[in-house]
Amino acid sequence: MTDSASEHEQPGADNEPDGSSRPNTGDAKIAWLYGMWTLDILPQIGPVAAQIYEANPRLFRDVPEIVAEILAVFRYATGYTEDSLNSTQRNTLIQPILGTSDGLSQAILNDDFHIVANSMQTAAKEYVQRTSDTGEEQLREAFRDSVTTFRQYIETLNGSVVDNAYNRIHGSFNDVVTVLQDRAFASGLGLPPAPSGASWPFNLEVDHNGAALVEELAARTSSSNGVSRPPMDRTIFTVTQRVAHYGSQAIAYVLLNGEPSDNDAAATLIGLAYRWKTALRDLAVGAQGAGVPTLGGISGNGSSPAGVPASVVMARESERAIRGRS
Repeated sequence: MTDSASEHEQPGADNEPDGSSRPNTGDAKIAWLYGMWTLDILPQIGPVAAQIYEANPRLFRDVPEIVAEILAVFRYATGYTEDSLNSTQRNTLIQPILGTSDGLSQAILNDDFHIVANSMQTAAKEYVQRTSDTGEEQLREAFRDSVTTFRQYIETLNGSVVDNAYNRIHGSFNDVVTVLQDRAFASGLGLPPAPSGASWPFNLEVDHNGAALVEELAARTSSSNGVSRPPMDRTIFTVTQRVAHYGSQAIAYVLLNGEPSDNDAAATLIGLAYRWKTALRDLAVGAQGAGVPTLGGISGNGSSPAGVPASVVMARESERAIRGRS
């Protein structure tokens, strides 16, 4: 993959030695992996971006060489090299670690990761949404117990296999970001580019230009598969960014800090876990309310093994409740 390091340096956020974009999660690689896996729609649209580029030379004549090289890799290497995985290969690699991507499915997930994650999220919800202060300490201790189980599960995974998965996908993920940030490529689609020089799409760097590009390419992905389906609503991407952010932050906090021993630390982690759960809820409720089919991704051979809900309605976060109860 082309080294796209210089394209998206993150001021105020953690960066790899090459400067590429990733969540602000310290040294917890499994947290970075969760963020990218949740936003797996990005590598899904890479190959179709390359197809559109090649089919429309007049529209994309000003695309710089570095971006053209990235698109060539998406077009001809996806599914055939160890760092250009297609959707099926990414799923095979990451599902044993993190289960089904939270950005690609709103079904009830019963894999080990989601069982322990949901236990921690639910304990946070019960603490935040309690109707009185009676039993507050017991609810806080129940949350700490759930964190212990979650940490023990994550620590059994965090190692060579996680490093390998991260190394296999982070290059192509960042290369898609580079393409979407390129003004000439976005102009060929008639849209502004995604933000550059910041942390997008991580760390709650919500930008409707970037989301619109994702929506447009996802719609083209649908038509390239010969399936007539509604285009993805761009709001799904901004909600999925919330899921990726709060999930990766919660995972990193647990790994880097352990169980919260004091009430202030517990309040911080309760806030992250609760916002993670509400973001997942908003994604699921919006997709169900829209009543629309899912949108498949593109793999190296043109198949579409993974699905993405086509619309989502953003719901308000309960920050007032967290501030009042923490």
